[in-house]
Amino acid sequence: MEAGTGLQAYLLGRWLREDGADELRPLLDAAAMLPSFQHERLEELLEAEVAQAEFGRLCALSFVRPHGEGGWEIHGQLRKLLAGDLARRQPALHERLTKRSAQLLDDNPYGFTEREAEVARMVLDCHTTADIAQKLIVAEITVKKHLSHIFEKTGVRNRKELIRKLMGS
Repeated sequence: MEAGTGLQAYLLGRWLREDGADELRPLLDAAAMLPSFQHERLEELLEAEVAQAEFGRLCALSFVRPHGEGGWEIHGQLRKLLAGDLARRQPALHERLTKRSAQLLDDNPYGFTEREAEVARMVLDCHTTADIAQKLIVAEITVKKHLSHIFEKTGVRNRKELIRKLMGS
């Protein structure tokens, strides 16, 4: 496990060598907590104003790409590395950002059960079915059943559509 963590740290470091990426680390950390983001959503998550110039610099990074109408996303693998690194470096901030990003589901417009909402949050955080099963200490078939209910309640067919629907894009 430690070798994997060392490799992950190395990969993250290599990715963040891009000019300006390190200066934008607080924005990158916050953006990594969302499957896709927009300027306003990032400000809501951080509970602070983000200068348009800074947001433009964030979106200009090579590993940030357009997503949906007016949205952006960080490359999936880097997103996972950033979120994991934030959890190790600043667990309290990671938890706060996780809770803020989860508020998207707190209104529960789809009538999710508590467990379905938990699974949906984990899908938004790019966890695999196996990861979710392990974290919730249930069988993968149970996670698949929850996903089936979530898809039915939201009117989507797969995870990608679910993420788009829940993120409002």
